[in-house]
Amino acid sequence: MALTLKAVIMKDDNVLVVKRAADEKMNPGKWDLPGGHIEKGETVEESLRREVLEETGLHIEMVDIIAITEFAKDSPLFEQEKRGLRFLATYVSGEVRLNPAEHSDFVWTSFDEAIALFDPQDGFENEKRQTLIKAKNAHEKNIALAYWRKTHGITDAS
Repeated sequence: MALTLKAVIMKDDNVLVVKRAADEKMNPGKWDLPGGHIEKGETVEESLRREVLEETGLHIEMVDIIAITEFAKDSPLFEQEKRGLRFLATYVSGEVRLNPAEHSDFVWTSFDEAIALFDPQDGFENEKRQTLIKAKNAHEKNIALAYWRKTHGITDAS
């Protein structure tokens, strides 16, 4: 079983969405989220940071795990079953520099606009769409909790 990682990267009130290269063997030309596979000896966090840096040139900080997805080996393109861990992350530094072998375009956009890029009838796209919906919900809960803590004088040290 393989483990894949994807990040919904937030910068201000926008999220990063990348378009897969036209010559990718799986889902060419479709919008996607940055991420990849764990390499031997890496932790999940190390892997996600490395993959995002390789694919986008960005440094990120992981905020929260938002989804665990299972992919059955029902495609001839899959060599084995896969599990996917999906994370909410924040932008730390860097400028987007895509690896043209993997991605052809990118956009920083609102959650709602990003969600609209993905077709709910397409399995590949719907998984990303659902990930974005979960990330939006997690982000909104984090904002509400931070506001509540602030208005009640609660700090991390309390």
